[in-house]
Amino acid sequence: MKEQFVQLWLEAGNAIIVDKQIRIANTGKAPTYALTDELLLKCAKAVSLYNEYERLSQIIKAHTDELNLTSKIGADTGSELTKDEIALIMSKLEASSRSKEDLGIIDKMLSSKKERRKEDSVGPFKQIDRKQGDQWGPALATYIGTLAADAYPNKITSTLKANPILTKDIIEQYCSISNAANLSTHPLDSALLAKPFTILTGSSGTGKTKQAESLCKHYSNQNSDNHAIVAVGADWTDNRNTLGFVNHLQKDEQNQPVYQSTEILNLLIRANADPTFPYFLILDEMNLSHVERYFADFLSVMEQKDGQFHLHDEGAELTNSATGEQKIPKKLPYPENLFVIGTVNIDETTYMFSPKVLDRANVIEFKVAKDDLENFLKEPHEYPEVERAAEGQAEAFLSLAKQARANDLPQLDANIAEKLNDHLLQLFTIMQQGRFEFAYRTANEITRYMRVSQFQLDDEDEAKWVAEGWEDSFDQQIVQKILPKLHGSIGRVGKLIARLAHFCHTPKDPDQLNDSLMEAAKLDANSAKFKRSFAKLKSMAETLQEEQFVSFIH
Repeated sequence: MKEQFVQLWLEAGNAIIVDKQIRIANTGKAPTYALTDELLLKCAKAVSLYNEYERLSQIIKAHTDELNLTSKIGADTGSELTKDEIALIMSKLEASSRSKEDLGIIDKMLSSKKERRKEDSVGPFKQIDRKQGDQWGPALATYIGTLAADAYPNKITSTLKANPILTKDIIEQYCSISNAANLSTHPLDSALLAKPFTILTGSSGTGKTKQAESLCKHYSNQNSDNHAIVAVGADWTDNRNTLGFVNHLQKDEQNQPVYQSTEILNLLIRANADPTFPYFLILDEMNLSHVERYFADFLSVMEQKDGQFHLHDEGAELTNSATGEQKIPKKLPYPENLFVIGTVNIDETTYMFSPKVLDRANVIEFKVAKDDLENFLKEPHEYPEVERAAEGQAEAFLSLAKQARANDLPQLDANIAEKLNDHLLQLFTIMQQGRFEFAYRTANEITRYMRVSQFQLDDEDEAKWVAEGWEDSFDQQIVQKILPKLHGSIGRVGKLIARLAHFCHTPKDPDQLNDSLMEAAKLDANSAKFKRSFAKLKSMAETLQEEQFVSFIH
């Protein structure tokens, strides 16, 4: 059943993607969608099929013991429920409260105050509240799924055709589910899906910029202009190098000053003009200048809903110095499809990050192990070529990121959620006692990362993740979100690092943790609960003992 759903949606999604490419090639403009009855019927059947699959899967999980069923949809054996089994389930649960729960979820999805366009209120949708938020597509798709596509094809296709914005959103939303299964689960991908700002740190030559560039090439568009690699200069002391400035010394044909644009601003403009495709900004050697100075506008606006850059106060739109034609408005929206990656080195020519920068990013450390270097020396090779992602996967990457930000991904398994919350509260207590406490943003983004990690897995891998793999995902987030702010003298952070090391080795109540650096350094790394975090903390403890000062980013 799930395979049929995926195939239907891939057919529908690919048809629209091809149609879009042809129309852009012919007209140079993004098209309106050509929705044929045949395509719409496929969409309706797919939505109905998917909802039936999800509904039955939930019923089976909740009532396996009661119904004494051993088979389930998507089982390793490939077996599906028989009609008799489905009939048994439906007869026993016909009067259950599940339908009310579904309606409650849909009602919640539709409770936002965001207005939608008037033409999307035709047919059965006249009865639905038009004040809808970003989740209106999935919610109404669920509504359509309650109709029988085979029994009422004309009614469904005419309804979908009369609601083009809805139909487009349904297709993009549900195509992303099937495409998401093929997305990379590399830590950089997962970090960006959870938060569109990631910092890559590590020694020079470890492949930070190459990894970021590979991701951009993998999700590149037809023109390969959806990314920019910008080298940060040591003289970047304000936002003129990122957002540009009004050049009163140069006039256009209307005797208006031109706007001195930048590569970064041009990327922002392209991203706003192409909102369904991901765009990537790589800031190479990000900390050659004070990040808080040249990047302050980004740090503020990226955290705002509907945030905008203030570019100038001139009376009209200004000519873009880069193109001579494109107009620069007074304000420019921050693109929801923009992902920012910064690479950093730490030496005498660079600056440290402030907590407010680190609090807004995932920090991934690149290291070269001895075995990796040994294998490379045996067979030296260039960085491998990167294949462009299959059609629809870049859009799926962006769609999944937006779902994650909107907290629209499935909730964590209840047992995992409880353990995660306990660990976060314990870590908060430890960090608070050391005066490095984190707050709501960090806790929320760690939970979001965990939900992204769970969502990307298939049924078999998800079962393993729920059993024990979630600890590895949480381990990654301890290193990426909690530890990066640690730096200071042995008197400032010594006891804190020791207690964190003991906790990551064997989690326990904070009041029972040892605060000895020497004891922390003696602990066996192989038996640690959170191995990545413990290895980093043990290394920091050893450095602290030898040099009396340590920083996570070094």
